[in-house]
Amino acid sequence: MMDVGVTSQSPNVNNIEKLHLYDIPLHVLQNSCRLDHPLSQIPLQNYSLKKNGTDKNLRKGSAKFFYPNAALPEETLTEFLHGSFGEQKNGKRPYASAGALYPASVVLVAFEDGMKTINRTGVFHYKAKTHCLENITDFSEGAEKIKEALLGRKTHQYSDASFALIYLINLDVALYKYRYRGYRHAILEVGAMTSVAERNASTLGLSSLIWSNFSDYELSSALGINPTVTPIIMSQLFGIDKRNDEKEQS
Repeated sequence: MMDVGVTSQSPNVNNIEKLHLYDIPLHVLQNSCRLDHPLSQIPLQNYSLKKNGTDKNLRKGSAKFFYPNAALPEETLTEFLHGSFGEQKNGKRPYASAGALYPASVVLVAFEDGMKTINRTGVFHYKAKTHCLENITDFSEGAEKIKEALLGRKTHQYSDASFALIYLINLDVALYKYRYRGYRHAILEVGAMTSVAERNASTLGLSSLIWSNFSDYELSSALGINPTVTPIIMSQLFGIDKRNDEKEQS
């Protein structure tokens, strides 16, 4: 494994700290720690993405606290799911997939206090082709166990999320065409999905948070899936950011 910013003889703590403050130079990626002698840099022309003095691509950051009991309208959920993952008229989806195989799937965990607009709360599989939710289980039938496996047993600031997405990949599909490279492609696909979901959530007034603080095996068991065939890659929490509400009231 490459030690970024550290020589094989002795670690340089100061150099490691510098990596958090600046872009990592190429020679550091080439396993060199000579940060005091950077390669020559070529300044690029000013980009033209600014509008009214602000960058339109400015990312507002991950949510810190979700507003409790914030039930979302059904049209918000519908627009979000289709805009993020739904199949378009040309047969494509809003994110790239190697060979258009789409081995990644999305499981929606609709929490009781946050999603009161789809008749019942529970756990659903989103079907991109037909744009519908396939019910896996209701909260009365064990989805609380899934929520506990996802968020943990202790209540914290993220427990008030309206819903969560769990990203899975089907290894049979991922490996069918590209063999072992298919796993790499599937991981990249999930990353693209989370990015599209975050952007669409922001457009609809929602905030999100990438969430990985869960046990893969415990969550897989709660969902009833085999992690060796359909591993869980990542999850993402969504809701109304409490900070936004406080700003409106101030």
